[in-house]
Amino acid sequence: SVFKNNIFGPMAEYSQPKPLQLLVELYVARNFSAWKQPLVLPFLERNVQIALNRCKAGDEYHKGSAELRQRRYVGTPRNIYRHILISDLKEALVLVPPTVADGLLMFDPLPPKDSLPNYASNRVSSVSVPADDSSIL
Repeated sequence: SVFKNNIFGPMAEYSQPKPLQLLVELYVARNFSAWKQPLVLPFLERNVQIALNRCKAGDEYHKGSAELRQRRYVGTPRNIYRHILISDLKEALVLVPPTVADGLLMFDPLPPKDSLPNYASNRVSSVSVPADDSSIL
């Protein structure tokens, strides 16, 4: 069975690095409609069978894949978080760590670190008020 296999079962999802889970959710949110096409299901079934057969045969590619996933997906780039926040992808938003989402400026969440801010957070606009009340109205 597909779900009992270690590359497609629930443990595969839980054992993969959080940054990879985030990228998978981003991919699914962006492309789910393309996978609903009638010709896609036979394509998926064929390729799942190929992957299962390779796994059962002890294929070298499969053996090294888990290790590569652990090494390659160590952290999530800031621009990926920014894309998810701006796109408001609910499925992927739940995987954005609170430390990233805290203190966001919603008009420009997670701006690039080398960008110049177009605002001054410490600047207070001063309004000059005349000493007498004659010019108020």
